[in-house]
Amino acid sequence: MDTGTASADGASLLSFQATHLWALIVAFHLSFIFAFVMGANEVSNAFATSVCSGAIKLRVAYVLATVVESAGAILLGYKATKIFKFQLSGYKVLETLRFKVIDLDMYVNTPNELLLGQVAIMAGAALWMIFATSFRLPVSSTHSHIGGIIGFSLVMRGTAGLHMHNVINIVISWIVSPILSGIISAVLYVLFDIAVLRRKDPVKSAFISMPIFYFAVLSFITFMVIFRGSKWIGFDKTTFWPALLISVAVGAVSALMFQFVVRRFLLKWLKNASTRSSNSNNNNSDELHAAAAGGGTSSEPPPPPAPHSNKQTKIDFNPPGLLKRILPDPKRTNNSQTLRLFSAVQVFTGCFTGFSHGSKDIPNTIAPLATLLFVYNNVHVPKPQETPLWILFYGSLGTCVGFWMLGHRVIRTVGQELTEINPFCGFCVELGAAITVVIASKIGIPISMTLCIVGSVVSVGAVRGSVPVNWPLFRNVFIAWVVTFPLSGVFSAAAMFLLKTFFL
Repeated sequence: MDTGTASADGASLLSFQATHLWALIVAFHLSFIFAFVMGANEVSNAFATSVCSGAIKLRVAYVLATVVESAGAILLGYKATKIFKFQLSGYKVLETLRFKVIDLDMYVNTPNELLLGQVAIMAGAALWMIFATSFRLPVSSTHSHIGGIIGFSLVMRGTAGLHMHNVINIVISWIVSPILSGIISAVLYVLFDIAVLRRKDPVKSAFISMPIFYFAVLSFITFMVIFRGSKWIGFDKTTFWPALLISVAVGAVSALMFQFVVRRFLLKWLKNASTRSSNSNNNNSDELHAAAAGGGTSSEPPPPPAPHSNKQTKIDFNPPGLLKRILPDPKRTNNSQTLRLFSAVQVFTGCFTGFSHGSKDIPNTIAPLATLLFVYNNVHVPKPQETPLWILFYGSLGTCVGFWMLGHRVIRTVGQELTEINPFCGFCVELGAAITVVIASKIGIPISMTLCIVGSVVSVGAVRGSVPVNWPLFRNVFIAWVVTFPLSGVFSAAAMFLLKTFFL
């Protein structure tokens, strides 16, 4: 390239940047708002069952969420996130969001349209998320994001370049994912109920089951990560058998660590906890009400726990009798020590859920900003490349601030008002949702943690039977899910129409 051409290109770039500087400033504000409301809504879903089951206090959830969500975004996101590809567990998800929803090649000759389109995407998605969060409705930033992409594209190109078959597949996955998550959580609930809660000594049975649990879960997670995983950390060529052997080894080490290290700590902790009269679930409920209403605590002491019942019944192998035998007895009162033990384990599942959520959804919320920045600095449609670390920090900051300020609103909806949650229920809910999200992310389906958590909460509540599910509230949540996609698209289309009218 000669000096004259370079000077012309430099002048063209400076002119483009000067013309669109206002859009860059607006985009930074909108990106922070989008991350803020995502934190207030979706991060709350990830920690709702842990808080409302009494496993952790609300203030502790704030701190844990800040750490694990940011770690997921920065560690996995920075090393394995590209503007359009999210490696490790979620790389195929963002690839789907960007390349398989619309055809970006249609904007090669009009980068200014793509730049303003990112502003419209963030405006439409953030506006709907603000509305839903104000009514304490758990909705999905992923749905909002995809709706925003389609809304701006319809205004600029109509249906041209819109991959409708991929959109239909994504919508089907949104229907299947809460059902699948609910089934997994319900099966886990029944299995652990049979293996632990129904035993004569449920605490002893829990300690026997926990090494098996850690082995199975950590082996599964490790396998999903390293089998044909991220090329950025050298796992892209890992074949089945090496991945399986490594996963089994990791699971075995974790089981041994629990048996010989964690078990002793938990035994001591249970012994100390049994000397104190506490009801962490009521305390967290008070804390949530105080956060929502500005104070107020309950002075009424909790009722004494009923004795654990291990009454054996005659087995009836007819379908109704067999089903009754398999499902938990709604009249049974579970051993308080066992529930306290599961509250400790639930901290692990809650952190894993938050970490996986941060690694997938925080990069998602700042993806439009990263795209806009690339176009702003290069004046052409970007190719996949690493997202700058400072942008991930920026998205993490907005997410954590949103959770700290407004997270208690959606926490109450998911973890308290849909149905009553104890540590055992919360453990099964979080584990089932996390398994579903990991599998879907691995195969490139952009599902929502929100849908999975709510589906699991309702499913476990229905199977449990001892406390009712708030079906009218679930109906409202379901309606919010249905309208998220089209309304985000409408808001984005309206924003793009205004931008097109005044700036293109």
